[in-house]
Amino acid sequence: MAREYVHLYLDTQTDPDWTGLTAADQAVYLAVLTSPDMSWCGVAPLLPKRIVTQSSDLTLRKVTTSIEKLARNRFLVVDSSTDEVCVRAYIRRDGILKQPNVTRAMLRALRRVRSLDIQWVLVDELVRAVMAESGRIATARAFAEEWPELFALVYREGFPEGFPEGFPEAMPNSPSPFPLPPSLSVVTEHLHRRLADARDRDGMPMRGAAR
Repeated sequence: MAREYVHLYLDTQTDPDWTGLTAADQAVYLAVLTSPDMSWCGVAPLLPKRIVTQSSDLTLRKVTTSIEKLARNRFLVVDSSTDEVCVRAYIRRDGILKQPNVTRAMLRALRRVRSLDIQWVLVDELVRAVMAESGRIATARAFAEEWPELFALVYREGFPEGFPEGFPEAMPNSPSPFPLPPSLSVVTEHLHRRLADARDRDGMPMRGAAR
């Protein structure tokens, strides 16, 4: 299943975080967001030289400077050790969890992410997306069937008081063919502790960063 388009929200033009970027920063962000190599979980190869070709006045120095700024401002997550870049809010802002088949594609893409730092961010974003799409019963079932171990953590962290009516309470009796890889197990265990600490402190689940 190939991506054909991305969602761009009209409120972007009044978002001070976005309007505070330079034209080069915005061009680099859009180049990553619309990359044909970006997966359904918002991760693409880190290829600054290719981004240079997307505009006549971009240079490699401008692109690398913008990538660093976008990472500092939490638009992107960059891991130079694995040559991967992630659009932080892609899963949440593009409505990935609104469609069961796209949800499955996203989970398959997540299994291929090499970077621990990016896995960390994506699981956190999944919790936020789950809370935003709480009425999507069909999507929840698709998630549970595709990757029950991750479903058990992400959906239960998103709904600490219990699932909304109709959600698949029971996990499949047998484990999925894709259990959590060791690196993602570390990430999810950390997220579990962090969310539990946030609930104890604030009385509500942590919703993560603004972007």
